[in-house]
Amino acid sequence: MVRVLAGAAAAAFGRLYPLVAPFLGLLGGFLSGSEASSIAMLTGIHLNAAEKIGAIGLLVAAASGIAAAWPR
Repeated sequence: MVRVLAGAAAAAFGRLYPLVAPFLGLLGGFLSGSEASSIAMLTGIHLNAAEKIGAIGLLVAAASGIAAAWPR
């Protein structure tokens, strides 16, 4: 399921996915109420999507994690 979601996200946003990932992290942090939960939910998707578009997955996942903590 993670690969399917990552493939759909990579296809939808293409090379702009690294710019969209922090907003997904922010949404995940808002919905779950926890930065750790957002990171746990989204890291696999970010790593797989970044691999598909040729981006550095660790930076994409880190940007999402930082954004997940922002509202506090």
